[in-house]
Amino acid sequence: MYKILSLILVFVLNEKPVKISDLMKNPEKFKDKEVLITGEITRVCQGSGCWIEVEQGEEKIIVRSLDHEIVFPKDCVGKRVWVTGVLRAKVKNECEGKEMKEKKSHECPKPEYFIEVKSAKIQE
Repeated sequence: MYKILSLILVFVLNEKPVKISDLMKNPEKFKDKEVLITGEITRVCQGSGCWIEVEQGEEKIIVRSLDHEIVFPKDCVGKRVWVTGVLRAKVKNECEGKEMKEKKSHECPKPEYFIEVKSAKIQE
């Protein structure tokens, strides 16, 4: 089932998934470029669902919705995810969304690099 969904997603997006380890080894090569990654969700924002941590092997990366247009379910830890987004360097204000400015209900991770999510598919 995983392979079929992965193949369908790759075919639809017409791109090959990038390994998180490759992103972390040479982030400048991918910075500000759209990438597709897959992996397991290991953490999720419990405040507003604005970020997830995705693990692939021993490597992890934060996937974040800066404008809160995409929010992740708070119970999605342990599920497989396919994410299309842009690799970004750390931003000045880690929680840029207007919702977070108003609530400030939690802290966002502050990684050196993260993926700004454009679309995501969580396996049910």
